[in-house]
Amino acid sequence: MDINVFNLHFKERVNTELEDLLAKRAEILKIPHKTTFLHQYEDFHSLYFIRKGTTCHYMLDETGVEKILYTLNRGWFFGDIAAILNINYTSLSSFAEEDTIIYKLSSVQFRELMDTSKVFRDSLMSCICYKLISLRYEIENLVFNSTRNRLIRYLCMNVDQTDIEDGKWLNQKSRKTHYEIGIVIGATRVSVSRLISDLRNEGIIRIVNNGIQISKDFYAETVESFVHNIRLTHGG
Repeated sequence: MDINVFNLHFKERVNTELEDLLAKRAEILKIPHKTTFLHQYEDFHSLYFIRKGTTCHYMLDETGVEKILYTLNRGWFFGDIAAILNINYTSLSSFAEEDTIIYKLSSVQFRELMDTSKVFRDSLMSCICYKLISLRYEIENLVFNSTRNRLIRYLCMNVDQTDIEDGKWLNQKSRKTHYEIGIVIGATRVSVSRLISDLRNEGIIRIVNNGIQISKDFYAETVESFVHNIRLTHGG
C-alpha cells in the first residue's frame, strides 16, 4: 500500500513514462521550501503533478483552525477531483515542505491526456482511489478514536526506531509544537498540552530537552495492536 496508515503520508510513486509524458506538455513550477503556493478557495483551473519534493494539503475553518488532510510526494496528482468535475476553486491550502517541482496542466491539456493516454488515466485514477482510502481511514480515526488515542497514534508514527535512549525510550523523528501536533490530529493546542502531561504522568512518554520520548515497550505493543486491528477491519 502507498499510504502510511499511521499518518496518511503518501509515499513516492516513480513512473518515468508518465513523468516524460507530462514534462513535454506541462508548465513547470519551482516552489521554495516552506511556501504556501495555493490557498483555500483560490481560483483553480489546473491539474498538478509532483515531480520532486513534498507537499502538505490542509483545510481551514472560519476561525482559522487548520487540519492536515494528507502529505504527498513525487508521483502524486492533486487538483484531480476539481479537474474531473470542472470545479474552478480549491477546497484545500497547499504547502511545500521542501523545495518542490510541480508540473501544472491546463484544463485543455488534462482533457487531451484523458482522451489519448492510458498511462495518464491509470495513474490519475489510482491517485484518486488511494485518496478515497485515506479519507476512509481519517473518518474512522476521528469517529472511533478519542483525541488521546489520536495523539498516541501520531507519536507512534513519528518514532525513530534507531534512536533509543537508556535502552527503553524512543525519540521522535521530528519535533513539532503542541499547536502543530494539534493540526495533524484534529485537536486544540490546549488539549494536546493536557494529554501530553497525562501521558507523561502515566510513564508512557517522557520529556528530555523539550523533546518527547515514548516508551519502547509501549510503542511495540501499540503498533502491534494497531496493525492487527487494521487487518481485521480491512481484510488485510
